[in-house]
Amino acid sequence: MMVSVALLGAASTCAAQDADDVDFLARRAAERCRRGEYERGLELFRQALDHGRTARALGEMGACELRLTRWTDAEAHLRDALALIDDPWLQRHRADAIAWLAEAQSHVARLHLIGGLPGAEVRVGEHVVGTLPMAEPMLVTPGITQVEVRAPGHRAWRRALDVPGGTITREVVSLERDVPSEASNAPPAAVVCGPGSVLRGGLCYATEESTASRRGVRPWQVATWIGGGVALIAGAAALGLGAAGAAEESGYLQRCGGVGVPAACERDRADTQAALDDRAGVVNGFTAAAVVGVALAVTALVIDRAASRTRAVAFAPTGLRVQW
Repeated sequence: MMVSVALLGAASTCAAQDADDVDFLARRAAERCRRGEYERGLELFRQALDHGRTARALGEMGACELRLTRWTDAEAHLRDALALIDDPWLQRHRADAIAWLAEAQSHVARLHLIGGLPGAEVRVGEHVVGTLPMAEPMLVTPGITQVEVRAPGHRAWRRALDVPGGTITREVVSLERDVPSEASNAPPAAVVCGPGSVLRGGLCYATEESTASRRGVRPWQVATWIGGGVALIAGAAALGLGAAGAAEESGYLQRCGGVGVPAACERDRADTQAALDDRAGVVNGFTAAAVVGVALAVTALVIDRAASRTRAVAFAPTGLRVQW
């Protein structure tokens, strides 16, 4: 009996010492939070809770977290502090702790899912938060919350729930079995080709007649020929007139060139110059016509190539057609 009494006394002494250590660290942490050193203060609070859980450490840690707007953590710590009803610190500061808890709860929403299947996975956003059934409501951020419940062999239950702060929102979960439809087991429908195509190897191909019907003289092909013809004729005419003019000028220089030009050459010079000027105007006209013909031929050729190219995929009255 004496040994038992001694052990009880030692245990009581150790417990009192731990409580003193917790309160000492909690006071230091609270001072840090009051000075604005919140992260350092929370670190000291965590060290205090490692030694033991007292109402002072939990309550003042929750008050510090309120200043950092960490509503969920503050709400949890303040609820734990108010649960220690025999703690001396709580008896002196119960009103403050209740006010702090009310402030935290006004920024925290609670969601309680009812029903579903035991073991079903609960997701909030992209995170797994637990399974069904829920022992108590889960804490979520107030506002629109994306909730999903999954269970093997059942269709996923998804909802966008508006969960207001400071209240508990209850939602009934109803999971439906994922039964495969009869249509998924039905054989594929037979392929039916439309007019102008034949079935080969499960695909519809254009027939020879339909391919031949697309051949023939095309409008842009005619334009290409016309442009090429105009360019050829006008270019040949321009070259011919230019060569004739060059020969006429060469003949004049042979007759009237050099020293001692005869008087008749003066009149011959004026006539020759006038003829050459007229011929130059005609040559320029034919040259312009040749340039226009070349431009027309090239443009028509490009458009004809693009227009005659068969589309690889096209929608027909009978469905989608693939051609090559």
